[in-house]
Amino acid sequence: MEHNYNSDSDDEYFSAGEGEGPYYVVPPPIYSYGDDGFHLYGFPHLKLGESIGLVGPKLTGKTTVLNLLAGNLLPNLCKPEEPPQWEAIMHRLDIIKEHPGAKEFRTYLARIRVNDYKKKKKKPKKVSMKTQLVSQEELIEMQQQKTSQETVRDILAHHSRRNPYKIMEMCNMVGIDDAILYSLPSQLTKSGIQKVKIAAALLKEADAYVLDEPSSYLSRKERLRVAHAIVSVIGPNKYVVVADEDVKMVEHISKSIFKVDGTPNVN
Repeated sequence: MEHNYNSDSDDEYFSAGEGEGPYYVVPPPIYSYGDDGFHLYGFPHLKLGESIGLVGPKLTGKTTVLNLLAGNLLPNLCKPEEPPQWEAIMHRLDIIKEHPGAKEFRTYLARIRVNDYKKKKKKPKKVSMKTQLVSQEELIEMQQQKTSQETVRDILAHHSRRNPYKIMEMCNMVGIDDAILYSLPSQLTKSGIQKVKIAAALLKEADAYVLDEPSSYLSRKERLRVAHAIVSVIGPNKYVVVADEDVKMVEHISKSIFKVDGTPNVN
């Protein structure tokens, strides 16, 4: 199953063919980096208990979508100079709820935001994100003591707060062997760093798992192992979203796939 949503700032709000149609109404823009910059249109169709995939060329907005889902960005409704308050965002999403995915997007945002839970005295939902960047610095940042050097085993132990059995189970799934487990971040290859970042993200107790480009630096066999590991965290009360250029890997993980169209790196 494949859906499309646009991230091209040059698109109009609607487009139509000749004569009777068919007509395609472009969803309203939900985020931009300025009037002359990148605009993101539409919503991924999020479903609790299911995994979804985002595919498409580089620099068309997949990472922006994931940062919105992780709570690192708020939908600014294309007003970056005067970003709307939380209540205004929710109100706007209520108005446009008939657009495909808008209602589900609003429900998701409400679940992960502290603001929505203050009155109800409930805790916000947790999101675990595996970012696109693959660097030693990111693993060092996970260390409990930033001034000392910790092995991958130590980093995973305190970062995930899981018991040793769960950690070893996940390490086996993603292909982290003893050589990686007892290495320092500075001793790892890009492939090793990627595996550790994926394991760290999946080991965290979370209500939503968001992974950006988990296939990079991995062989075909390694990608298949990682795909199985990602599938293992899918549950009835979990969201799982994966963005990647490897369509086969995304197909293995996801029940629904959304293609991100647009002009790469619009400025």
